[in-house]
Amino acid sequence: MSVNSGLNGISLLLMQGLAGKLLGLLSLAALGLAVLVGLDGVEWALLVIALGLCWLAQLVNGVAEVLLGSAELAFTRPKDIADYSAAMLLISRFVAALLIAIIFWP
Repeated sequence: MSVNSGLNGISLLLMQGLAGKLLGLLSLAALGLAVLVGLDGVEWALLVIALGLCWLAQLVNGVAEVLLGSAELAFTRPKDIADYSAAMLLISRFVAALLIAIIFWP
């Protein structure tokens, strides 16, 4: 998996129409609200898990749409499936790194 393919997959997700854009906007809003409220470490960890699962679910949905041909996308190429898969790996590793940082931060 290359980071470039993962970033391409995230880019495809964000261009996927309203769902991808809304997910990005709501994720930023949730993070901003978390900063304003002042979450503790456990709450941050739960928020990171929840957001990570949402992003991964949206990527799985994108792969399913491409595979089933139901995507209303102009970029339904076989490479897109690999990019979505790489994006899933990239996001899951990013979520894991964030959780490790939250858990072990002094």
